[in-house]
Amino acid sequence: MIERAVYANVMGFPGGVAWAMMVARVCQLYPNACGALIVGRFYNLMKSWPWPTPVMLKEIEDGPLQVRVWNPKIYTGDARHLMPIITPAYPSMCATHNITISTLSIITRELDRAHQICVQILEGKQPWSELFQRHTFFSQDYKYYLTITSASRTKEAQQMWSGLVQSKVRRLVAGIEQSQAGVEIAHPYNKGFDRIHKCTSDDDRDKILQGNLDFQARDTETETTDQTKDPIQAAVAESEGSTENMKMPAATSEAIQGDANGIQTIYTTTFYIGIELKKDAKALDISWPVAEFKRQCTEWPQFDEKLNSIRCVHVRK
Repeated sequence: MIERAVYANVMGFPGGVAWAMMVARVCQLYPNACGALIVGRFYNLMKSWPWPTPVMLKEIEDGPLQVRVWNPKIYTGDARHLMPIITPAYPSMCATHNITISTLSIITRELDRAHQICVQILEGKQPWSELFQRHTFFSQDYKYYLTITSASRTKEAQQMWSGLVQSKVRRLVAGIEQSQAGVEIAHPYNKGFDRIHKCTSDDDRDKILQGNLDFQARDTETETTDQTKDPIQAAVAESEGSTENMKMPAATSEAIQGDANGIQTIYTTTFYIGIELKKDAKALDISWPVAEFKRQCTEWPQFDEKLNSIRCVHVRK
C-alpha cells in the first residue's frame, strides 16, 4: 500500500497499525492458509467489507480505568467513523478516525484493483510484481490538482509550520467534500515535497509560493516528507499543532531581509490534492473550503506572518 500511496494516517489513510490489524483479521479467519492465499483472501474480503461495520480482532473489553473506550452507541463522534478498525488492547480505540469519504473511496478502489490482480496471479496469468506497480497519481489519475504550499524563512520555522499545514489537509478534503463544488473525489497525496529556494526579492518569493521551481537552490534536491523523516515536522503533524514543548523561533532580520548579498532562503513543503469532478459538473469552485482551510492554519497560535506563509493554487495535470 506504500507504493499505491494509500498509507498515511495524518492524511486520511490507514497507517501501518490499521493495515496490520486488517491482515490479522484475515489470518484469524483462515488460520491454516499459506501466505499467497492470505494475500488473495485479504483483498477479496476487504474490498467488499460492509463499512462502517468495524474490523475487530476481539470483543471490546471494559476496564477499571476512567478512560474513553470506542463505543458508537454512546459517542456520536465514534458513530461517524467511516472505516472503523478497532485496536484490541484495552482501552480499545479506532485507529482510522481520520478516514474521509474520498479516502474511503480511494481505498476501496485500490482494494478492488488488487483483488482483480490477485485473481490473475493465482491463476498463473500475471506475475506478483504486477501487484506492486507504483501509483499514477501525478501522471494519469486526475486532470485537476490543488497545490498547498507552506513556506517559511528558516528551516526551524518550516519544520513546525509544514507539520501544522499537513495536519489540516484532511480537513480541507472534508471541506471540499461537504461543499457544493461538484467534486466527486478529493484525493490527498500522502506525502509532502520539501524544497529549498534562493531569491532576492519579494516578487521572486511570490513566484515560489505559486509553485515556480526556477529558484530552487542548485545544490539541493526535492525530498518527500517520508525521506526527510523530520521528527519535529512529524510530531506537529500528528498532534495537529499541539506543541506545548516546542516554540516557533523568532524572526531575525537576516531571515527577513536576506544575507549580506540580499539573498533570501525560502523553505517550502508542497502538498497535492487530486480533484475528480462529478460527471455533470460544469465548473469547479472550492474557494470557500480553501479560504476556511487557510484561516484554520493562520489562526494557529504560533503562526508568525513574518516567517510563515501559505498559498493554494489550482493546476492542471
